[in-house]
Amino acid sequence: MKKNLFFFIFFSFLILEAAAQSKQLPGLGLNAPHGKIFDNVCHAIGAVYKCPVGFRELDTTERFMPGNRILLDSFVQELEGKKDDIMICFAVANYKLFNEVRIRKYSPNYSKNDEYKNRIKSKIDSSRYSFTPYKREFTHKVFNADTAGIYDFVPQDPYRNRYPLTKIVTIHKQDRADIEVFYFYNEKSKNRINKYIADTQGMIQFQD
Repeated sequence: MKKNLFFFIFFSFLILEAAAQSKQLPGLGLNAPHGKIFDNVCHAIGAVYKCPVGFRELDTTERFMPGNRILLDSFVQELEGKKDDIMICFAVANYKLFNEVRIRKYSPNYSKNDEYKNRIKSKIDSSRYSFTPYKREFTHKVFNADTAGIYDFVPQDPYRNRYPLTKIVTIHKQDRADIEVFYFYNEKSKNRINKYIADTQGMIQFQD
């Protein structure tokens, strides 16, 4: 409980810190024309995105309560499979918006380049699953990132009341941003989820 409370307080502060500084980056406001927000986010973190074949972009996004029921993920884009029961959702942390000096007044050991590790720890059930890092060559070629990997996550409540199973791909670019790609699926699409992940991993990539 104390661990969850710490994560809640700390990440709440990070969200407020980002909100306070977001006005400094043009095009990030949530008042941007619908459908352009994710493009703005990708532009702000220096990434390019292309909707993968076999998926459609949804006009709405929903907040997602992970299994600990404390940390809330806010998705900036959602994709729905045209044939199979699968959804792909994106959560992004733009570290250009974070003031490390200010944050360290509240958390002396804070480092934005360790945040992806904290996000994994806050979600993963280490007694059942583990984080599998991708090889460095693959990470650089596919994502142009410094670190990336995948792990299984089982939420307490099915996402959109349809998807009880989840795989999360974490992508970290040093000093710039973290991207979490959530693959929601169910028993109907379970046998094909790994192929979908392999086929869509080039859909978002950091640019130098």
